[in-house]
Amino acid sequence: MRPGFAPRRLRSHPTFFAAMAVLILATVAVAADLVRQVACCRVARRERERLRLEQLAPQARPEMAAASGVELERERARMQLVRAAWPGIEAAETKMDRIGAYAELAAYAERCREAAARAGTAVAKGERFGFARHASEAPAESEVAVVLAQRCELERVLLALFEAGPERLSGVWRENPATDSSARTGNEWCTLPMVRSVRVPELVRTRGVRVAFVGTTACLRRFLNRLAGASALVVREVAVSAPETKAERSAVAKGIDPGRHQYSVVLESVAVVSGTGGAANATAGAAAVWREPQEAEGGGRGSEVFAPAKLDYDEVRKRWRTSANAAAVADDFGVELVAVRRVPCPWRLVGYVGEGGDAAALLEENATRRSVLLHVGEREAASGVALAALAIEREPSGGYGARATLNDPDTREPVVLTTTGGDRPDRLVAVLRVDGRTEPVEAGVGTIVQGGGSSYTVSRISTGPDEVEVTRAAAPERAAAVRRLPVAKK
Repeated sequence: MRPGFAPRRLRSHPTFFAAMAVLILATVAVAADLVRQVACCRVARRERERLRLEQLAPQARPEMAAASGVELERERARMQLVRAAWPGIEAAETKMDRIGAYAELAAYAERCREAAARAGTAVAKGERFGFARHASEAPAESEVAVVLAQRCELERVLLALFEAGPERLSGVWRENPATDSSARTGNEWCTLPMVRSVRVPELVRTRGVRVAFVGTTACLRRFLNRLAGASALVVREVAVSAPETKAERSAVAKGIDPGRHQYSVVLESVAVVSGTGGAANATAGAAAVWREPQEAEGGGRGSEVFAPAKLDYDEVRKRWRTSANAAAVADDFGVELVAVRRVPCPWRLVGYVGEGGDAAALLEENATRRSVLLHVGEREAASGVALAALAIEREPSGGYGARATLNDPDTREPVVLTTTGGDRPDRLVAVLRVDGRTEPVEAGVGTIVQGGGSSYTVSRISTGPDEVEVTRAAAPERAAAVRRLPVAKK
């Protein structure tokens, strides 16, 4: 190209070259904007995928962890209060050496001796009240905790016995602390076979106690009534022994009531090892009260130590109960199951729009025929239903269908819908009659119902037979409890 040719061309055709420059600049700007939009689209897609995964598998945020920690500490404090209400647990956890345990047993014997003297009950000289083995020897290091717990349990039983006013204490026996096996043998120990015990491995721990005393039937009634009002004590056996002295045997042979007998009472001290709820409610409700025997016809001596209570059959719990303690057996839980019914899912999956990460589910509400288009992670404002996942699947016929997973606030479990409509799930709903509410309440799994000053949570609903499991939260006048309720009989 000759020198000066280009400048001459520019001067000859200025409009043409100016238009070419503007076109080139516009092309570069459009290309740059296109690159920027592609980058933004990729970032938006990655963010949407991250939000979808977060919706499917929510992560623990710092504020959630802090709130969970506060709730955990509150429950730990409540558990400590519940455990403190059960005698025997704290004593077993007390840290003490052998010398300290020996001193504690000696002080325990003196306290029991003073209580017997105040009640006018005769005790043998040198009586150790169940701990004769440790009259001059401390318990082994491995048995200190168990022996101290037994000391606490025996002292509660003996104080209740002395308050009843027996004439003489014949003996006190406890379980062998050397083993946790149910096969504890020996005349010096209190033995209770596993089949007769209320213990549950890894849930309820029990220890046997047996006391023998001489007294009247009225004394025995007072003793049992005090035991009925004490927590964590279960009476397993009451036996009447033959008269000990020749004078008593002669009086019985002549038909004369000597007025006193030798009784042997076997008890179990119950402590919750793990878990909550059911075992703690074993002693809830009104205590059983043994009444005076009725006079026999003709003025003779009654043949019953106690007046027999009338028995009624509980159709709901399928067991016998005493009429006097009907309220205690029912325990006034506050909730009754009326019926269990199935509720169809209010939504159906009509189809889907888009592909891959941009696919959206088309849902239709059965009641109103209203259609809603939801992407993964989006929530419908009116009903609160959220689309947790959407999968496009190839059908056997060769076409494509969709499977949507919904999170419904009315149900605890996810709801799965398909475009075929064959998998429309039904939801189980319990119809409950709650104290303090005039109309029955419908509740699904996870629903919290308020009534009668208590809070109830439905934790499980089942059919065949129809049952519901309800958890009652602790209230000022009611303990926490878990009950499995069948349909109430009309």
